[in-house]
Amino acid sequence: MSEPEVIPGAEPLFHEGGRAGALVLHGFTGNPVTMRPLADAYVEAGFTVSMPRLPGHGTTIEDMDTTSWADWSAEAERAYLELADRCERVVVAGLSMGGTLACWLAARHPEIAGLVLVNAAVKPYDADSRAFIQAMLDGGERIAPGRVSLRGAAARGLDAGDVGELRVHHGQHRVLVVAREAGVELGPALLGEVFGLSQSRANRWIQRLLPILKQALDDLGVLPTRVPNKFAPHEHRHQETAELSIDGTERRRQRPKNPVKQALHNSGKQKTHSDKNVVVVNAKTKRVGYLSQTYAGKIHDKKIVDIEPIRYPPGTILYQDTGFQGYEPKVQQAHQPKKSRAKAR
Repeated sequence: MSEPEVIPGAEPLFHEGGRAGALVLHGFTGNPVTMRPLADAYVEAGFTVSMPRLPGHGTTIEDMDTTSWADWSAEAERAYLELADRCERVVVAGLSMGGTLACWLAARHPEIAGLVLVNAAVKPYDADSRAFIQAMLDGGERIAPGRVSLRGAAARGLDAGDVGELRVHHGQHRVLVVAREAGVELGPALLGEVFGLSQSRANRWIQRLLPILKQALDDLGVLPTRVPNKFAPHEHRHQETAELSIDGTERRRQRPKNPVKQALHNSGKQKTHSDKNVVVVNAKTKRVGYLSQTYAGKIHDKKIVDIEPIRYPPGTILYQDTGFQGYEPKVQQAHQPKKSRAKAR
């Protein structure tokens, strides 16, 4: 039987560096892509870095179904011993179940120099919860009632914490998936997996429901405008003091396959690829009044506002950071910190 194909980005990492080693462990249903920024930071710091892909992760649901703690812990220990054989000292970093594995390794190998734990599961469930889970296992159940099965996330690079409760009413009316953070992108492929739909059908539902969401936000008075010359009248409707703050925001995105797009979306920050928007926020109420179009992460904040000349309401006091150096909109007052001078060597 052939080995299942590993999804792009889920490959393990080994980097030969100095005599200090770092073992980086991803979480349950995740894969190495979720820990890549931390591994890259260790690489840049000169460590020898090992980031294994735990068995059954980053491939297929069927592949993951054949694995268990025994397989995951064995792979973590194999990777640690290989690293310890090359390095004078080793630290272990882990996310979620990866943090639990790190603690397990430290208990077995007290020579480990240090632990870095992110949301590690180290506190046992209470007795009632353990009894409930055991009863499910004894009865052959594999999915907790009323919750989404997380097995489908294995092939999508999301950790168990990334997909929250699936709220189910009368079995068929599946209405909500809760993401852990706004930065988590639940695309058509994953939503289709969660809701039992084809990717194309999930995409059709997304397109159908987004206008409803937009209308609901507008009815609540919290939908920002995306038209720069309509920002002033948009703000006038809210009857708030025009004390505003403008800033660029970045969110991580999947690394593009095209080398040209890779360079364009690489913002230069921690070797991540990102998309960028400019937002204008009321400094008092924290309401977002303006949201720019989406640009590649490498585009400067000042360039975006040059492309989208925002019309501010009368009497605006505007706060902006050094990313908007040279930006001089028609406002009553503009506050911007000066760039610090480079220190003479």
